Amino acid sequence: KMLRQLEYLPLPSVATLNRSIKSLRPEFGFDKTMGVSLTQKLSSFELKERRGMLLFDEVQLSKHLDFRADLRKTVGMVDFGNYTESHNLSQEGDHALVFMFRPHLNGWLQTVGSFCSAGTTPSAVLSKLILEAIVFLENCGALVDGLVCDGASTNRKALTTLGFCGKMSGLCNKMVNPCDDTRNIYFFSDTPHLLKTIRNNL
Repeated sequence: KMLRQLEYLPLPSVATLNRSIKSLRPEFGFDKTMGVSLTQKLSSFELKERRGMLLFDEVQLSKHLDFRADLRKTVGMVDFGNYTESHNLSQEGDHALVFMFRPHLNGWLQTVGSFCSAGTTPSAVLSKLILEAIVFLENCGALVDGLVCDGASTNRKALTTLGFCGKMSGLCNKMVNPCDDTRNIYFFSDTPHLLKTIRNNL
């Protein structure tokens, strides 16, 4: 209201903004609408500006069910997209798994998808979602150079499924890009989480 009253920006009215917000259809999964906008944005960037990292992490949520009249369905149950099993349909979600893309040379950060889980996401499902996120971003024009996550046991197990190995006898911190076999994707552990782990063990 202040920006409109002082005429800093030609913003629409509050009522128009509220109508725009209500017209949004936020759902769990990879945001296809955002993907179109991301494709257009990346098309104007140089190759080096399209390179970046795929980050993923889980946050704890309060359980809450909401009936969406426009979608005619209840939101708040476990939702892994195509990987949701029948027994998950009756479980209330209390965690959100979020995927984000961060380019190396720019300061912006873009959420590309989120999923609802009861507890931590199973590693078998997580590894499939990681691959799907990589393919989604590569199809948008991004070049994924690495994966960044904390050291949670499910994350480590999912990365092991993708080829990661931390043993000295068979050290491996990369996998072949599923969209381009001439490029590798490297695994990185979240540095603040490593520092926290060191602190906890002192």
